[in-house]
Amino acid sequence: MNINKIIKPLFKTIIKENQILEDKNNLKLEDTNTLKIFELKELELGKYKKVFSGYLDNLVKNLYKRKKYEKLSFRAWSITFESDYKTNNSNNDNVYTEFFIPIKLYSYLENEKILKNENKNKEIILNKELSIDIVILLHGFNSNLNKLHNYYHFIKSALGNNFCCLFINLPYHLNRTPPGEKSGERLIQSKDFETLEFFHQAVVDIQKAIAVIEHNFFRQVKNLNIKFYICGISLGAMVSTIALAWNKKITKGVLIQGGGNWDEIYWNSLVRVIMRGCFIDKEKISRNQAKQFYQPINIFLEELKKIKQKNYNSELFFDSELSNYPELAKFPQKTWFLSDPLTSAVLVDPDKVLMINSKFDFLFSKNSTIQLNNALRQPKLYWLNNFHTSRVLRFKKLQELIFNFYKS
Repeated sequence: MNINKIIKPLFKTIIKENQILEDKNNLKLEDTNTLKIFELKELELGKYKKVFSGYLDNLVKNLYKRKKYEKLSFRAWSITFESDYKTNNSNNDNVYTEFFIPIKLYSYLENEKILKNENKNKEIILNKELSIDIVILLHGFNSNLNKLHNYYHFIKSALGNNFCCLFINLPYHLNRTPPGEKSGERLIQSKDFETLEFFHQAVVDIQKAIAVIEHNFFRQVKNLNIKFYICGISLGAMVSTIALAWNKKITKGVLIQGGGNWDEIYWNSLVRVIMRGCFIDKEKISRNQAKQFYQPINIFLEELKKIKQKNYNSELFFDSELSNYPELAKFPQKTWFLSDPLTSAVLVDPDKVLMINSKFDFLFSKNSTIQLNNALRQPKLYWLNNFHTSRVLRFKKLQELIFNFYKS
């Protein structure tokens, strides 16, 4: 571990509201409503060109099955801002997100001057309470800009169910990929502290993205009830678990094809082939050594449960050294334990979680899934007769399951 660098606080950041609202260098809001791709006009895709190219024809044929194109039924923006956690890589530290609003909701918000309130000192009061539901969508490991169609199918379904959608690029992925690297490639060689840095940055980026959406789209409005939900698949499910534990603004979360316990994930799946680095900070380690090394995770979790019970009415504050909790800091494996979803799962309300996993998952074994489910105190768990693939995001039954859970 890099002993010269301590993350403090862990999985949290201090949002300076004035900085988010006024610092244009930190926030770039670009309206992408030139995406009139259903009008048979020249495609003006802007920043969407990379993600839509190569599948536009299939999008129209498979989704709409109409002879004539029609306008998109949403408004969308690409939003970029500086991460509050710096890795000294400018590409990675520039967070890229996409925000989608159903056109009917957008029209109402615009008419009520909720979105474009030029008079910042004048407070807007709605005649009746308005609820806005926003789904934060997180992609999986190694996602490719040219192969995001399954995610956009899901976003379309979310919009059709009156949800807004915030699609966030995770660190070192997609538009945040460092020059000369492939999306997610950096994680292949990551060791303990580098892996913890990834999860920490991902979680604080979500926190800041929520603040940006709240203060730049819906600020100074009474009777406005904004609810955030999260949906992550694979690596995104692991990040979602941690985000649920540390961000109270997230109402509910859906974890798709995720799991816990790094030892189980690394040794009992294809992750061992993909992750050419080590899952602990050594060049080589045997299976038995790894098992012995990671075995104290259950004792660590029991100690964490005791701390949670003692501090039932107060919030826990972690740093990467666990300085406030000597009973946890004594574990030499603590850096890996902190980046393991099992640890954060202890702090999550099981009623806020829905798990959806695949029976033939080659990256997260059944045991890994069950361990996470147990750590979460057994929320509802549904099994799909499928492999590990983002294609499940297209399934109508899965979409119905997710949106009904959010609405319940």
